[in-house]
Parts: sequence; structure tokens; C-alpha cells
Amino acid sequence: MPSNTGESGQLAKVHPRQNLLSRPDHRGNPKPFASNLTRVVLVLADKPGNEDLFIDQYYAAAHHLNCELTLFFNKVDQWDSTAKQTFARWRDTYERIGTQVFEGCAKDASTLRPLQASLADETAIFVGQSGAGKSSMIRQLVIERDIEVGDLTQHGQGAHTTTTARLYPSQDGGSIIDSPGVRDFRLELLEGVDASRSFTEFDQYLDECQFRNCIHLNEPRCGVKSAMAAGKIARSRYASYLSLCTNADC
Repeated sequence: MPSNTGESGQLAKVHPRQNLLSRPDHRGNPKPFASNLTRVVLVLADKPGNEDLFIDQYYAAAHHLNCELTLFFNKVDQWDSTAKQTFARWRDTYERIGTQVFEGCAKDASTLRPLQASLADETAIFVGQSGAGKSSMIRQLVIERDIEVGDLTQHGQGAHTTTTARLYPSQDGGSIIDSPGVRDFRLELLEGVDASRSFTEFDQYLDECQFRNCIHLNEPRCGVKSAMAAGKIARSRYASYLSLCTNADC
């Protein structure tokens, strides 16, 4: 609420959190850094590689937080033919399960307009590895422009230009949160998360499983594995399911 002087605001009430995202601190313990999110924007760097599991961990996190995940592939002007083929596969995989996928270059504001339009009135957090260009992108999307950006290290990894999460008002309404880069996202920091439930494309094949408690690993007549073999479920998604299920001791 406004103060009597009109110079600053006063805290009138604290509402309960709708959701909470954490990252590991220097001891590996969960440290909350963003809450009340409606969208998670995962920014991936210039040359797509073997990030399928990395993407699917964030997909599971967004699903757990009851948020939409959006993928943005940055620095596309630096892609070679192999990177373009990988991107085409990712676009097909994630658009098939209802995920918005964008591509562009953080330094070219015109390539960010489709993403910007999709974030109107959202509370969105930008996440991804250090050096992916999150801060450069956010500078183009928010009202405030004094956001520090950094260069890659000599090893090709991004320096942690952003060290704490910070919220900015966006140009089209809503808010955008710039978060510190992470090289090792730990899904287990989300309390109560069931990673297996985030693979929502499995749901339509559950009735085809022989056993009601099938976990789609070694069971006979598994509808999910049959759908994967038939190309109805992406093999990369099923591989991520196996990895996450193993970590969760399914």
C-alpha cells in the first residue's frame, strides 16, 4: 500500500506462496529464490548438444510448480548444420507435448517479439546455464535496462553475471525474473516432486499397460514402451524418464 508521504510503499499483507523454486547453495542445500511463478523460460545456449535430460528436469519442475515451460534457443546465428538438426528434433519433440518453442538472438530485439508477446501478464523466471544469454535477453524485454551482462570464460562457460534473483517489470505487463545460471539443476530440491507424473504424454497409453501399477521399466505388455517403439513417444523423453525414475528410486 502507498505510504502517507507518497515516496515509498508499505507492506500491508503477506499472501501465501502459490509455488516456490529453489536452487542449491554452496553446501548443496535448497535455497529459495523465486515464488508465485506462472511461467518458466528455459534459455539454451548457442550450440545444442546433449541437453535432453537438462530440459526434461526443468519440464518436470515446471509441471510440479503448476507452471508452463517455454523453451528459447538463443544465439541461433552461431549454429552449424548439426545444431540446426538437433533444434529441429527438439522443436518437434516439445511442440508435440504442448510446449512453446522459440528461437532467436538476444542482441536482436526483433527475434524476441514472439516470446515477448507470449509473456504478457505472466510472472516468468528465466533459467538456464551460465552464459546462455538470459540477462541479455531480459534487457530487451523489461522497462529497466541497467542489467549487467558478461562474457564467456576461456573454457566456454558463462561467468555468473547474475548472482541473485531479481524481478523486473516487463514491457507488456507482468514481471520477469532474472536468475543465476546453474550448471547442475537438482530436481530433488523441489519438495514432493514426482518426476514421473510430468511425462503427461504417457497418460493416454496407461490403459494399454497389462498392470495397473506399471512403471514402464521392465514390465511385459507396457503401453508406454509400445508407444515409444511406435514413435508416438519421443525416445529422448523416455530416456529422461528412465534417468529421473532411477534417481527417484522408482
